[in-house]
Amino acid sequence: MTARVARPLLVVTPWSPSSRHAGVVWLDPPLRRYPGPTALVACERKGGDDDRDAAHDAPCLALPSPGRGQAARRSLRRLPRLRARLWHRHLTRWSRAAADRAARFAGDAFAAQGAVLGEADARPRLWMLLNQEPATWYLAPRLAAALDAELIATVMDPPESFAALHDFRPHQAAPLLAVFDRAIAASTRLGAASAAMRDHYRARFGKGDAVLIHGLPRAQQIAPRALPSSSDAPFVLAFAGTLYAKAEWRALLDALDACDWRVPLVDGGHRPVRLRVLSAQLEVRGGAHTRIDYLGWRPVDAARAALAEADAAYLPYWLDDPYETSTRLCFPNKLATYVGAGLPVFVHGPAEATPSRFVSTHDCGVVCPTRDASQIIEALGRLADPASHAARAAGIHRAARELSEETFLDACGQLLGVID
Repeated sequence: MTARVARPLLVVTPWSPSSRHAGVVWLDPPLRRYPGPTALVACERKGGDDDRDAAHDAPCLALPSPGRGQAARRSLRRLPRLRARLWHRHLTRWSRAAADRAARFAGDAFAAQGAVLGEADARPRLWMLLNQEPATWYLAPRLAAALDAELIATVMDPPESFAALHDFRPHQAAPLLAVFDRAIAASTRLGAASAAMRDHYRARFGKGDAVLIHGLPRAQQIAPRALPSSSDAPFVLAFAGTLYAKAEWRALLDALDACDWRVPLVDGGHRPVRLRVLSAQLEVRGGAHTRIDYLGWRPVDAARAALAEADAAYLPYWLDDPYETSTRLCFPNKLATYVGAGLPVFVHGPAEATPSRFVSTHDCGVVCPTRDASQIIEALGRLADPASHAARAAGIHRAARELSEETFLDACGQLLGVID
């Protein structure tokens, strides 16, 4: 690969600048590696300052919220067409002022690093990370124009997930989604959260330059370990991160209650199950046999160590139709963390979801596309079987190598134009 001259880079994120946020952990390695001047601006909801830390002291743009007060927002939920129009009008006004503020932040940061933006070889690059927060869609082309910058976009979540989250029908969300389309059209290069998403946007816009999935450095990846041979040893199923697919999680707990937290194995025996959860929040319900170790939020290194002591990892994904586009196009980075910790993965989601296809292709886990208790128990039994577990070791290793931090950084370098 050939290195290129690095122009000033402004990164705009839809996340609070905190090392507790997985998105910031995702962003740290490429920013450290970028060879030119960099600046970071975060977009965050009011109150996000509580999550900040000194290591990520970035200027922030306060994201807007249409309607005033809880009563107004409750009434607007009954009028989705009006709510969509108000969002559009409000975000259009907000993006004008926000673009000017972000341009000033970037100019000051670049000047402090000795970059002169007016010089011919110093036209800045603007890397916009677009998720289901529509303010970033509105801001992207305006900020690129304010800075006279090359716009490089990376789609973390498809805009349809915003429509599903807010109960918009397609025609109600159309004005907002058209803004997303214009932001992609204005970009010169496009990164995506999965190969499926890259192919989707290539077909729509003729763009799709890199797939960005952040995993563990290969030197820190852990080899898969064998299960204890004794059927009395508990089978530890771990979950790490934010729990979005709550209906699937509740179905898992109900299924474990139905079998008294002992799953039948392929050879006819049974094995007790214990859940290990690393998350800032946890919703729990269960009966007398419930076994859950709740460890709370942990930093990356501590989370990796806790995962390595488990036997498998749990990845729930929405089974509901409104989230079909998200499950088909997105790729949860926790899957890379799981296989990097040497764990087979229990994907509890649609068979056509991106993580389901990856796990099936690499033979690094099992897929359960239903909330039916008997099928959940059967899938857990296959995962907890020692012989089947050992047979997946090679697939877990291949998956971890493919989803490594080294692969991620090479893709970032190509997207940002610093390596060919």
